[in-house]
Amino acid sequence: MKGKNMTSSLIRQAEARLDTVRRQIALNNPAYAIHSAYECVVLCLKVLAHISGIDADPEDLPEILRMYPDRFSTLNAGDLQDLYFVARKLQSEEEKARLGDEFLGIPPDELYTEKEARIAERWAATWLGVARAETQVREKQ
Repeated sequence: MKGKNMTSSLIRQAEARLDTVRRQIALNNPAYAIHSAYECVVLCLKVLAHISGIDADPEDLPEILRMYPDRFSTLNAGDLQDLYFVARKLQSEEEKARLGDEFLGIPPDELYTEKEARIAERWAATWLGVARAETQVREKQ
């Protein structure tokens, strides 16, 4: 029962982050939307790790897709590659979305556009769909 509660809670948290992404896009705050999209993806990766019995640090979570591809029954090899890319791309942008580009002196608000935030929103929504689908498959087993 604890495992199911953990998974449900993580999915609920990911849903809240996706809501935040959408709200921040509406408020013309694309940097925070991208930051929140990354948080959503991390929570979804944590769901996948949890239901697969994989223990990984947050920064290593995207690697579980490459290390344990056979543990994700709803994903084919192409899906895994796409999701890995998305997770790594958002991971690489997360710090700039929070802090800006300190080297160039560009604040976060000037780094990202609404279009980029909408792309991050789609990626986060896709990840949430994957986490839900994998959870449903596991619950039926």
